[in-house]
Amino acid sequence: MDKFSKFETKVLVAFAAAVLVVVGLAVKAGKVSIDSATVALQVSRAEEVLYELAKVRGDTLLIELSTQSYRISGDTTQVAERDKAIAEREASLRQINALISDDAPQQERWTQLRQAVDRRIAIARRSVLLRKTKGVEAASAYIATAPLRETRERLFRILREMEVHERRLLDDRRAERSRVRNIELVTDWLAALALVALLTATYFFIRRQLRTTEASRRALEVANARIAAILDTAAEGIITINERGIVETIN
Repeated sequence: MDKFSKFETKVLVAFAAAVLVVVGLAVKAGKVSIDSATVALQVSRAEEVLYELAKVRGDTLLIELSTQSYRISGDTTQVAERDKAIAEREASLRQINALISDDAPQQERWTQLRQAVDRRIAIARRSVLLRKTKGVEAASAYIATAPLRETRERLFRILREMEVHERRLLDDRRAERSRVRNIELVTDWLAALALVALLTATYFFIRRQLRTTEASRRALEVANARIAAILDTAAEGIITINERGIVETIN
């Protein structure tokens, strides 16, 4: 193998190494990017669950207040307001159920929450019905015997447990997002440094080869000039023939 072929092979090897490094870092960066997107989605999901839980809490308080106000005053606008709050709470409960579909502990708590909510709705509707049909005394008497405190405490206890769970998940996922972002940053820097290092090494390799080639060319020119001078000053004829029998020089 001649020198040019060796040089070409070395250049090809250098560029192949550069390509492999770039591809490897690109694959790593792609994986990190996917991980980052996944963690970001998890963070967003936890934040949405907390938001919907807060809405359930607020709607529950509004439902209780509206029901109590109607029982005392008989104002039917309070019933309409209560029904609107019930519908909004139902929408929040459905959204929460969809968001926590892959979280078994939260699914179990949601089932308990669903039961507590249904129990509270039944009490509220019974209270409203008695107020409409039998008056405030009958409704108040029913409320006095209904398990209001027990069901309220159970409902809000479940809400607190779900919120604590989601906040813990949110903290963990935010920490994971920060870690993934740091890995992504380091990967980007490694990719840049690797490219710079490979390009710099290739540049110096080619530069050294060019200098070697230039030195060889000059040495060859000097040798040829010396041979030419010898041939020109020789007293007798000098003929050089290569291995194939072809005349190369003659004075």
